[in-house]
Amino acid sequence: MVVTDTAARSLLDATRAILPLVRECADEGERERQLPRPVARAMAEAGVARMLAPRAIGGLEIDPITQLDVIEQLAHAEGSVGWVAQVYSSCAHLTGFLAPEFGQQIFGRNPNAIMSGTLAAPYGRARVVDGGYRVTGRWPYGSGCQEADWLGFTTGVYASDEPRLDADGLPEQRIVVVPAASVVIHDTWHVSGLRATGSHDVELRDVFVPDGFTFWWTETPAHPGPLYKHRWWLLAHGAQRLGVARAAIDALYDLAQVKTPTRSTILIRDRPLTQMQFAQAEAQWRAARAFLWQTTEQLWERASAGEQLGPKDLALARLANTNASVGAAQIADLMFSAAGGTAIHANHPIERLFRDAHAAAQHATASVPTYEQWGRVLLHEDPDSIPRQPGPPLL
Repeated sequence: MVVTDTAARSLLDATRAILPLVRECADEGERERQLPRPVARAMAEAGVARMLAPRAIGGLEIDPITQLDVIEQLAHAEGSVGWVAQVYSSCAHLTGFLAPEFGQQIFGRNPNAIMSGTLAAPYGRARVVDGGYRVTGRWPYGSGCQEADWLGFTTGVYASDEPRLDADGLPEQRIVVVPAASVVIHDTWHVSGLRATGSHDVELRDVFVPDGFTFWWTETPAHPGPLYKHRWWLLAHGAQRLGVARAAIDALYDLAQVKTPTRSTILIRDRPLTQMQFAQAEAQWRAARAFLWQTTEQLWERASAGEQLGPKDLALARLANTNASVGAAQIADLMFSAAGGTAIHANHPIERLFRDAHAAAQHATASVPTYEQWGRVLLHEDPDSIPRQPGPPLL
């Protein structure tokens, strides 16, 4: 894709400019189990954290293909940074659903503000009160929460002590956005992969949230434009995974030029098994990337032209995302095997890339079980007749 938007071009240039810092701070993030502050602030200043926020309130409102490119670059440099960048930019997208006077309080007052949060499931309760909600809950996986200025959460809506039901008789849910001062962070992030994401538990204790800082995905966005018609940011999960997978392929290539295995007299690049594994990984990476990027671009062009995307269109995009995520872990397996004993040493990049790829592939958004969800829609003659489940739309 040829990038013609000035903001998108500038964002890609700014992202490339911070990659040396990202690599320099990688070991610190792994050791401290959180995103290093210089990296978080550099991403904010580069525009990464606000790239999906509306331009009307100080965001960049860039297209989803550019977001894929940005996340892939950052993840190639360091997997955890790519992960947190995806979270920051995704949470900034929430401001597209807030009235401008509320979004202005976030990015209008501070163009380098960072939004984080956890949107996957309604771990908290939002009790209806005059003028808004009182929210209590504890959410896992608050990636990058330590450096956030604002956070968003998915909640269940309660009237008194009973869950409120929507028009279909399903439990009503709502996104709430709160300043970081309202949040309690619990040190829970002790994991094998993506250690530098700092994805600790985050808690709200009876916090009042005004109506204007809440919404749900089925409501009409406050800002017009195709970026807020769908949750395009979900597809950046696949971009993060493919950035990690590309780094694993590149690391194996470098190793293959210098490693001669024990009881061998030839470099591993000259072994038929290594050649086969490398070729399989390269083919799988290129196919997965093409599927995700081309599908995203085609759907974006149609949405930008005002076309309504159907369930099968959205399921195909989600399938491309899952395929990228699962495929990236398989690529990491191939490169780990090809590297031999070198891959188990903490001082070699393939060791961390292997852990990061498998940690990312466990995320419910694009893990193996989601194949069933997308297959159900794609196989169904009339996807609109499939009973709706609680939660957000497909995309």
